[in-house]
Amino acid sequence: FEQRTDAGSAILLMADGGGQVKLSIDTGGTRELLLTAEDALIFTNQWQHIAVMEEGDRYDLFIDGILKATANSSARPDNYTGALEIGRGNHGAGEQYLRGYLDEFRISKGVTRWKENFIPPSEEYARDDKTALLLHFSSEEFGPSSGGDETTVLALNHTFTPENVRLDQPEKKWGEASGYFDGTASIAVEDSEDFDFSGGLWSVDFWVNAATFA
Repeated sequence: FEQRTDAGSAILLMADGGGQVKLSIDTGGTRELLLTAEDALIFTNQWQHIAVMEEGDRYDLFIDGILKATANSSARPDNYTGALEIGRGNHGAGEQYLRGYLDEFRISKGVTRWKENFIPPSEEYARDDKTALLLHFSSEEFGPSSGGDETTVLALNHTFTPENVRLDQPEKKWGEASGYFDGTASIAVEDSEDFDFSGGLWSVDFWVNAATFA
């Protein structure tokens, strides 16, 4: 996922061509934070749980419930003004798109969901008062079609526009379906104060099943 104000100010969570997961924060063209580790890896053709969060000056990255990387930094994300992009990001060498499946994409504000190693969730998430955005990739969220290009209003009053995203029922982690991203697909969620992480207490987590890496 990515959100930015301009080319030099953005937060980006991505996997590189080797499957290494990285969280970066850039401000005014300067790299303020890069959170990753050599073994912070995801693999193809298997479901894995990714969670990244900040509390105070500490950033943590978990894969399948295992703490893979941590950093102490006073860097803060800005209150970015662009759309929140899911499945697409620009890492400096051009746009990169997810190839694979996503399920249970959740943004939480005012809480870090985990502080130490944990067992990944074994069912769909339920909304609570800290849930800023939650995508189950269900037909209720995406309308009667199985994806495509349409604007939908979520129950939490966020408007999003999926582009080429297809709901996939056979390949899912939990619930009705997952979202299939074919390397050209993405979801743009309209900017909101719910995505202002400058206060330093937030979490992003989801399930991903990657097909290939760019």
